[in-house]
Amino acid sequence: MPLPAGIDAAAARERLHKEFNLEIGALAGKIWRIGLMGASARRENVGTCVKALDAVLG
Repeated sequence: MPLPAGIDAAAARERLHKEFNLEIGALAGKIWRIGLMGASARRENVGTCVKALDAVLG
């Protein structure tokens, strides 16, 4: 799924890192990789990620 129109992908990823300590991988500026596997896949981590994405991409 592409980013919403008008969203600067690099700025959004930087904000996610600075404000929420989330590092999001990017491929060609079009696809984001969010690593929520293994120990990171705990309910609270997934919830934090979703809330952060909502705050930044809202």
